[in-house]
Amino acid sequence: MSVDPVDQLRRERDYLRGQVRELAGDAGLVGDSPALRRLTKQLRAAADSVEPALLRGEPGVGAEALARCIHDQSARANGPFVAVNCRAVPEGMLASELFGHVRGAFPEALGDRVGQLELADGGTLFLSDLCDLHPALQDKLAQALGDGAVVREGGSRTRRVELRALFGTTREPSAALAAGRLSPALYYAASALTIEIPPLRARVDDLLPLARQRLEHLARRHGLSSPTLTADDEARLLAYSWPGNLRELELVLERALLLGVSGGFALQLTTPTTPADESAARLEPSREEVLGALATSEWVVARAARKLGLSRQAMYRRIERYALRRPPQRSP
Repeated sequence: MSVDPVDQLRRERDYLRGQVRELAGDAGLVGDSPALRRLTKQLRAAADSVEPALLRGEPGVGAEALARCIHDQSARANGPFVAVNCRAVPEGMLASELFGHVRGAFPEALGDRVGQLELADGGTLFLSDLCDLHPALQDKLAQALGDGAVVREGGSRTRRVELRALFGTTREPSAALAAGRLSPALYYAASALTIEIPPLRARVDDLLPLARQRLEHLARRHGLSSPTLTADDEARLLAYSWPGNLRELELVLERALLLGVSGGFALQLTTPTTPADESAARLEPSREEVLGALATSEWVVARAARKLGLSRQAMYRRIERYALRRPPQRSP
């Protein structure tokens, strides 16, 4: 039986449209809020560029999925997309993970290994939580990306690589730089383009369309019919501040869907919070980041607070919590 070419093209078109919608949903690109429109504009500019880009946002905002969207819309779309979660790899293994190693480089190196930089040749490499890399390794990475050359651990042969690097961080870059958690070489290499990913609480207008899209996707994944959100469900979703962002939304919906097989669909949320509840709604800067922001701001608290995205009152609370004291000023 012959297949109608027009019908075949229509089926392929519908399939590709579905794939695009799915990828957009995974990245949280559902809705029409001003924050989402700004983010989409930044992603489009990054996709059209060949420069490295830094994606900054709170945990759970979907930085890796957004990096994949940049890759898929770029001229490198036909090349590999390689993602490395620096926090998930033991510190002693990160150099081998990124650069590879030769047999005998260390006792556990029983054979040659190709590193992630080589695997990303011709495509895009995404490194999340780059501040978790040791500063010396950050410098080595910045040099390798600048030179387009990789030497495996324990080896001497230089291998050429041509790739585009994208980076993700949950920290404020300038504060991490001042605190010594981010090397200047990698900072300037990573921040040619900076994309600020808004938290879910800043996209209230997108929340319900996004929740419906994710619920439909989860239902298909588990072979279940997609339930309809009630007015009470919608009100509870909107009242919650989502400190875990997209990742938390997905977990809440999936738990309700699976438990609902026997007991009925019911959202299980903790006590609703508001954006003013800074303990849940904001990134929690470390002592080093707070001290670094103060140092680079000459201990002007309001200026340091802006660097960390905090209110002045929240900054004072953290100064008290970390028992920070301004260094004595030298006499002129």
